[in-house]
Amino acid sequence: MDVQRSIRRRSDQKSCKPWETFGCISPTPGCGENKCGEVKRPNICAASCGIGCWCRGSLYRRKRDNKCVPMHECPL
Repeated sequence: MDVQRSIRRRSDQKSCKPWETFGCISPTPGCGENKCGEVKRPNICAASCGIGCWCRGSLYRRKRDNKCVPMHECPL
């Protein structure tokens, strides 16, 4: 079973776009990846994590095309 998870994880990593990184971040809204239109961050984030491809660093996930973009490219 662990071998299957490892193989699946490697293929998931390969599916990340160049501006994304594969990893584990909090699924609590506002705690994990930056999203266009979300500016407020909660005070407490869940300790659990969601594994997948996430926008790198200071990039934001744009909803209309699911791309990671700088904040100035987020729709108003």
